[in-house]
Amino acid sequence: MPLNEGLSPELPKRLLLGTTFAIGVMAFPASADKSNQAETIFFGGPILTMEPEKPEVQAVAVGDGRIIFAGDRESTFQRRTNETRLIDLDGKTLMPGFHNAHVHPGLAAVALGWENISGYFYPTVQKSWQALRDAVKKYQPGEWVFAYGWDPILVHGLKAPRLEQLDELAPDNPLFITPQGGHQVYLNSRALEAAGITRESKDPGHGSYYERDANGELTGRLVEQPAFFPIQEKYGMPKSRAAWEDALQKVFHRYAQMGVTSVTTMGVMIPLPEVLEIYEELTAEDPIIRHNVFITWYARKQLLKLQPGDGHDYFRYKGMKIWYDGSPYNSTMLLENPYLSNNFTREAIGIKPGALGHANWKQKELHDAIDEMHRLGWQLGIHTQGDRATREVLDVLENVIKKAPRADTRHRFEHLMLADPALFGRFSRAGFGASFHIQHVHYYGRVLRDRLFGEARVKRLLPLQSAFAAGLEASLHSDHPMFPSTPLQMVKSAVMRLSKEGDPIGPEQAISVEQALRAVTINPAWQVHEDHNTGSIAVGKFADLVVLSENPLQSPPEHLDRITVDATYVGGRLVHQVGID
Repeated sequence: MPLNEGLSPELPKRLLLGTTFAIGVMAFPASADKSNQAETIFFGGPILTMEPEKPEVQAVAVGDGRIIFAGDRESTFQRRTNETRLIDLDGKTLMPGFHNAHVHPGLAAVALGWENISGYFYPTVQKSWQALRDAVKKYQPGEWVFAYGWDPILVHGLKAPRLEQLDELAPDNPLFITPQGGHQVYLNSRALEAAGITRESKDPGHGSYYERDANGELTGRLVEQPAFFPIQEKYGMPKSRAAWEDALQKVFHRYAQMGVTSVTTMGVMIPLPEVLEIYEELTAEDPIIRHNVFITWYARKQLLKLQPGDGHDYFRYKGMKIWYDGSPYNSTMLLENPYLSNNFTREAIGIKPGALGHANWKQKELHDAIDEMHRLGWQLGIHTQGDRATREVLDVLENVIKKAPRADTRHRFEHLMLADPALFGRFSRAGFGASFHIQHVHYYGRVLRDRLFGEARVKRLLPLQSAFAAGLEASLHSDHPMFPSTPLQMVKSAVMRLSKEGDPIGPEQAISVEQALRAVTINPAWQVHEDHNTGSIAVGKFADLVVLSENPLQSPPEHLDRITVDATYVGGRLVHQVGID
């Protein structure tokens, strides 16, 4: 059987260039039971199943895209035939493919066509401004310039850009800048004019607005999606189906290189019907990863045309995404107690003394939206960063369920930066999911501790240990493209709880490597009702697998992010191999 058999048309030429593993075809008698015949057998290294009853096995047999046996080597090899492909792991580790529980592939595809001015790459004030100047120079007068990654949090001394600064920098071009968090943008005057936004323009509502100064003049800052998405939609997206397909496939291939075999698109950030159509059809035509899709609340009418679970094996509609509060980095995260007040909060990111953040929804509006989707059988994924936001949403969800009981909803809370661990018992009793944006610890931990929240609150920052102690099936996510983190980098952050400077950040909330691996495999699968199909190595599940250079359970925790993903399989098909793609 050729190594490339069954692969997508774009992959075989690259995959034929070489192989990391000993792969061969051997002659053995064929079993009479076709359903019990292995197309592929993996053996020769640690195999971590994420199944508590059988955490490790010696070999795995795959047939027709699913796992047909996992156990001892002798029993597994009874499934071999004349055409079985044998993959000797040669000491490498096999485990279930990773599931990134909250990403935005559509937004990541759009960002491929934007200018990257991220603080990850331009770590000083001077370099950040120079990156923006260099970006503008690439464009002809009148052309829109879209840039992402402006980051006053990561870049010490960088401040929010003022309208007059942007006008001076790009006098002849409409300029659209989004900070790393994605909850606000900055426009120059040319962009405001092109978008038709004036001082008389009415704010879109639901927590979104066009910021004005004390005299009522526009500052160029637009807060939350409803305020700036129409501009992004009209001017900042791929212009053809072919361009969309190419950009999305690049994003999907990057996920495969990380060992990700499933993602939850937590709110299609580009909720246009034609984009959803491309997204769904593309994943059927040339599948690289599996997608569990939540529609954003402002595109909810599209859900009314669907039933929960509509789609196909590589693309399932799961529910609706709501933003209840915003980001800690622009004072839109809703807190029980105020942000710290200091020169940084006041001047660099414009947080007023005593600010508590705000909710994007009135309670009755939130109740009605949740109630409608809950009664229709959909899941809810609700963005709640602050402790007050989490408490208020939990109250509403419990009230909705009390009036309209429904078994096994698995409604989800997203991010949970400062969730009160005392609430997790209520999560557990209701069967709710909790997904944590863990890389805030690594990238912004010191700033969160010293400048935004203080030591006491940071002791419960992203409280994973408390979530596991309460019995929650907690997951980790990267919120890509906000953070470029791999699953193993997220695992390391959850275990080590260190900032990039090496500071311990809420070490009380550290979890074990085994728990962190569950949080990127079986737990996110459970959260989207897919644990019967993915998330662990068990008979009947899809053969979504990843080969790692070493066993993460045996690796020193500080080296977890150095483990490489040597191969990724989806439905038994090789979609990534190190050194080739």
